[in-house]
Amino acid sequence: METPTKIIFSASKLKTLQACSFLYYSKYIIGLPDKPNLGALIGTLIHLIFEVLSHPRHRKHYDEIIKKYKYSKSIKRFIKKAAKRLNIPLKENQDLINKMILTGLQYDFFLENYKNVETEKRIEIEGRNWKLNGFIDKLGVRNDDNNTCLIRDFKSSKKIDVNEIQALCYSLGMKKLKNMTSIVEFLFLQFPNNLSHKLQFTDEQLNGFELFLEDIAEKLQDFDEKKACSDFAANDIKKRWLCGKREPTKNGTIFMCQYREPFDYFALIDENGKVLKTDFEKKNLKCNVNQFIVKHRFSGCPAWNNQNNIIL
Repeated sequence: METPTKIIFSASKLKTLQACSFLYYSKYIIGLPDKPNLGALIGTLIHLIFEVLSHPRHRKHYDEIIKKYKYSKSIKRFIKKAAKRLNIPLKENQDLINKMILTGLQYDFFLENYKNVETEKRIEIEGRNWKLNGFIDKLGVRNDDNNTCLIRDFKSSKKIDVNEIQALCYSLGMKKLKNMTSIVEFLFLQFPNNLSHKLQFTDEQLNGFELFLEDIAEKLQDFDEKKACSDFAANDIKKRWLCGKREPTKNGTIFMCQYREPFDYFALIDENGKVLKTDFEKKNLKCNVNQFIVKHRFSGCPAWNNQNNIIL
C-alpha cells in the first residue's frame, strides 16, 4: 500500500482553510496568483526593518531611532528601497510605518531578560501524515528557566485578532524540537495602548492540536474541486464578510476576496503539464528549456458565480 504524501502546513495555510475551503483550494491547490493587499505589504516592510535592526552590528541605528526619533541615512535608504520593491506608496503611509516601527522598538526589542535570542527562527516539525513549517519573529529562552521560551510575533493589522492557530503551531514546534514550554506574545503595533497579548498552552492542549493536524491532513488528501466547495465562507454568516462586496464602501474603496470574481492569468508549466508558477502578467514569467507559458481563465468562486466548472 502506497504511503500517502504528507500534507505541508503553515499557520497561514491553516487559518486560510478555516476561513474558506475554496480560498484554500484557490491559493494552495490550484496555485492561483496572489495579490497581497497594502496592509500585508506594509507588514512585510515592518518585519524586514525589525530583522535588520535586530542584528548586533546595527545597534547604532536602533539607538538613533530610540534617542533621536529619526532614521540614519542607511536605514532611510533601506526603507525607501524596500517600499519601492513592495510597491508601497511611502509618502502616504510613512506616518503609520514610523509609528509602528517606534512602537515595536520601544517594547523590549532585544528581549533583555532572555538568552539565546534569535530572529526569524525557522521551525520544521512533522507527524504521521503532516509537516509544519514556519518562522518565529523573535525567540528567547528565559534567563531563570531553561525550559521556558518567549515567542514574539509582530502584528501590523488594523484590528486585534489573536491568532490561536499560529500560537499553537509555534508552541507545538518548540515542544517537539526543544521540549520547551512556550509563551507566545503577539504585539499589535497599531495599538500601543493595548499592545501585548499572550497565550500559553498545556501539554494536553498541544497533544490535542497534534491530533487535529492529523485529522485535517487526512481530509486534505486528494483535496479536489468537490471538497473545495464543501465549506464556503459565503455560506457561513460569521465568515461571509471575508468575501467582501462588489459595491464600494463609504470612503470609495472596494474590499472583496481576490478569488470571488473571474479573471485571466498566466501559468508557467513544464513538459509534463505541471504548473510551476502563476502570475497576472505574462512578462513576469520566465521560461527555461522544456517550459511553456499558457493563458488560463479562472471562473470565479462558485458560491458567487453559480458555475459548475471552476477552471476553464
